[in-house]
Amino acid sequence: MAPRTPNVRREIEIRTADPTATDDASTGILEGTTWVNTANGKMFVCVDSTASAAVWVRSGPARDTIRFQLNGKPTVSSGVDGAWIAPAAGVFRKVTLYRRTAGGAGSMIVDVNKEGTTIYTTQGNRPTVTQAGGDNQIDATTDFDVTTFGEGERTEWDIDQVESGNPQDATLDIEVEYT
Repeated sequence: MAPRTPNVRREIEIRTADPTATDDASTGILEGTTWVNTANGKMFVCVDSTASAAVWVRSGPARDTIRFQLNGKPTVSSGVDGAWIAPAAGVFRKVTLYRRTAGGAGSMIVDVNKEGTTIYTTQGNRPTVTQAGGDNQIDATTDFDVTTFGEGERTEWDIDQVESGNPQDATLDIEVEYT
């Protein structure tokens, strides 16, 4: 008797190539499985998992959220918490700054840089939280001037200004969509 292949549903496959007809039920993939190719950002859904004849349909763009984290007291600095290297070309969709504990006065202003250049040509659009806003403040923006990035390009965030006193903990989320 031949070994039985378990009928396991894989809800999402993260790979570096597009699916083929042989990415099918014999490999554990069932109809409805989502496949994300991180090399080119394309996303597919399996609509027929017949062995050696699977059918994959390209679906909407793949999205991702890149999180940069700073624990403790922020200081004016660049390249905070490393860099993100884009696995595929895409567009920036949203940038969200969160600061947990407010400082004594003033504002915290951050910048996002692609390949060392700000995506906020209009500097007044940079994410900003103020001491007056209190603890647990969020500023989400889509008002950046540079909207696209290429495969292999580096994205970092800088802290351009910090509140006085003892502000604590900051997180920056950058939502992207691969094209």
